[in-house]
Amino acid sequence: MKRTVLLAAYRLDVLQTVPITLQLAGIEVEVVESGLEALRRTRSLLPDLVIIDPALPDIDGATVADILRRLPSTASITTVLLDSASTAESSPFNRTQLLLQMANILSLCCHPRKMPAEIGDPDALLEPAL
Repeated sequence: MKRTVLLAAYRLDVLQTVPITLQLAGIEVEVVESGLEALRRTRSLLPDLVIIDPALPDIDGATVADILRRLPSTASITTVLLDSASTAESSPFNRTQLLLQMANILSLCCHPRKMPAEIGDPDALLEPAL
């Protein structure tokens, strides 16, 4: 069964990098662009993991994560708050590092849907198929 990640992001660098990186690794990604959408969609989708950009336009990411942890229907879903210092200008996302971190988190949080023991060369997962 395919793993599902909900990405709540508003910044362009996050929207351009994170979804494609995870999709190329075989992870289904749903994207929302506000905190309210993240709360609604998490409750209906019940993803394996929620990645939250702290710079959301309506509700800050830390508040969204806190609400998700407090709701009984979403309390067991792992949430990850992106580093607010990760911007295109200051420190662009390292796609390989992101993929490895997400694989590690998903393997820890998704017991029935375990990641393979070895993911091989992560850079190979990021290259487009010919």
